[in-house]
Amino acid sequence: NERKQMFAERLLAQVPLAAHIKEVLDERPEHRAPYSRFAEELEDAMSEEWAEQTLRSVINWGRFGEIFAYDENRAMLSLDNPS
Repeated sequence: NERKQMFAERLLAQVPLAAHIKEVLDERPEHRAPYSRFAEELEDAMSEEWAEQTLRSVINWGRFGEIFAYDENRAMLSLDNPS
């Protein structure tokens, strides 16, 4: 658990997209946001394929660090434990 916490802290400090996702989820009353919201933002700066690969990687890292969760069936990100 300590390793995951350290990973989460570094991820939020060093990966702007992870911090952005967390910030958006923190700001929303239900602490949820659709995958498409972030994919579309990335597609403004890169191809659709690269945007998907990038977002999937950050989602997996965020899940590992228990920063946020991702529901594959609903394509929805959420806070693991909203505070």
